[in-house]
Amino acid sequence: MEARAWRASVGLLESLLTCAIRIPDLDVLLKGVWQGLTEAALMRSHPFRHASLGTVDAQGLPQVRRVVLREATRFPASLGFYTDVRSPKVAELRARPAASLLFWDAGRRWQVRASTSVVLHHHDDVTQRVALKAPPSALEFLTVSEAPGSAQLAPAPLRSDVLSPELAWERLVVARAAVTSLDVLQLHDDGPLRALYTWLPGGEVHGTWTVP
Repeated sequence: MEARAWRASVGLLESLLTCAIRIPDLDVLLKGVWQGLTEAALMRSHPFRHASLGTVDAQGLPQVRRVVLREATRFPASLGFYTDVRSPKVAELRARPAASLLFWDAGRRWQVRASTSVVLHHHDDVTQRVALKAPPSALEFLTVSEAPGSAQLAPAPLRSDVLSPELAWERLVVARAAVTSLDVLQLHDDGPLRALYTWLPGGEVHGTWTVP
């Protein structure tokens, strides 16, 4: 579907996407999911704002943690979050760029699982633009002196460095996850619905109903 047509129809969804409704239309459902993801990248209170990121570590074991959704674009399909270059997930994604992002909206009772291929930006124009434009609150996590996951002898107050352009340049990683598929589960009293959307070469999306 063309980007213009998609944007024109998004407004029609707003009154439908505030409660648990059952959407038995593949196109309308996909528009609703992307509207939610786009809003979540801008709104702290949105249920999709915090996602569970799944990766694989050096031992081949699964690792899952929460990340904050900072970017969401439909054309091309991409989801973005920020992290610290010292975080273990950076090494994991460099070794294996395939990752999953799991979102849950308790109000609508929607589960959205995105399969992605992640590109990490560090010391480049992408991180430079983010460091200059992002509010300080979005980059505050970079000020912790110790590396994420490093050992402590006992719980202790964290030491903080001063947030500066130089610090952000050194530590900030912008992760952009190109979406390869979306698995959408709707829970409803009238019965669950599940849909799978797969991105084909050239950006075309193939949607199909699957068994919940």
